Amino acid sequence: MVWGVSREIVNGISESEFAPDSYITRQDMSVMLSRYLEYIGAKNLSVGGAEFADDGEIADYAKDAVYRLKNIGAIDGRGGNMFVPLGTATRAEASKIIAELLRDGIL
Repeated sequence: MVWGVSREIVNGISESEFAPDSYITRQDMSVMLSRYLEYIGAKNLSVGGAEFADDGEIADYAKDAVYRLKNIGAIDGRGGNMFVPLGTATRAEASKIIAELLRDGIL
């Protein structure tokens, strides 16, 4: 936790609370992964492309991260091309993201 905070990969839920036992939203998971990819110098992290159907529900601070991961094939929408930014990530979704990043040589 300290390592990630000191490198600005992860933040707390407020200025005074980290909440390590809280569930993570799909958009916050995307932000952390995107920041880590930037930290390690990953290439081809473009942001453009087709939007998710619920793009308006993705927080402004998370949009670039979500679309970076989408563009490299690490994340998908759920049914109906919905990203569901405030939904919690499942173990299967997290595993898929890690597998895709490893398969593509990004991690």
